[in-house]
Amino acid sequence: MNILTHIKHGKKHVSAKGALFYANDFEIGFKNNTDASTSAWANEMRAVNGGKPIVLYGSKSTLDLFKKNTLKIYNNIWLASYSKYMPNPSYKYDLWQYTNAYPSVSLSQKLDGNTIPYGGRINDLLYRKNNKKLNLNLYYHIKNMSYMKVINKKGVNLYINGKVIRRAKYGEVLPIKSFKIKHNRVMAKGNLATYTANKKSVAIYK
Repeated sequence: MNILTHIKHGKKHVSAKGALFYANDFEIGFKNNTDASTSAWANEMRAVNGGKPIVLYGSKSTLDLFKKNTLKIYNNIWLASYSKYMPNPSYKYDLWQYTNAYPSVSLSQKLDGNTIPYGGRINDLLYRKNNKKLNLNLYYHIKNMSYMKVINKKGVNLYINGKVIRRAKYGEVLPIKSFKIKHNRVMAKGNLATYTANKKSVAIYK
């Protein structure tokens, strides 16, 4: 997954310091001590990773075996369940891996596909940034924009394939790959969803 931790000569080392989050990829071998060891992993990583989110990844059948207190130790839960129906477990999760056969045109192969479940706190997981507010007008001709922040207290809608998946709350930071401004509206494309909002509802962050 995103990162590994290892111990060398009695000292803890963390790889990929530029990672946005650190994931424990737990897939097989659930045992009596798994809850304890999985909790210990999260606590160790939190002590050495500089405050980045700690994520537990696994299939629904595996995550269902964990105690709720173990899941709560992690900042976010990344659930894999290859189904057209959104899972509804007894615990909250923030990213849903819904397929391992998502067609990638650029790579000419099938990849894992992920999306945001209803209520998923995707901004906490992927888009933490040391934000500096910039004038939106500066971005009319700039292509390397990166983040947009919701400044409308009522929030803005997020869409996937034209359907509203949830409403981004006031203060939430969203990823930007590209956007255009038409009249007084901003229409932006992100990693997982698209956003449309009045210019006064959002601010571009770098």
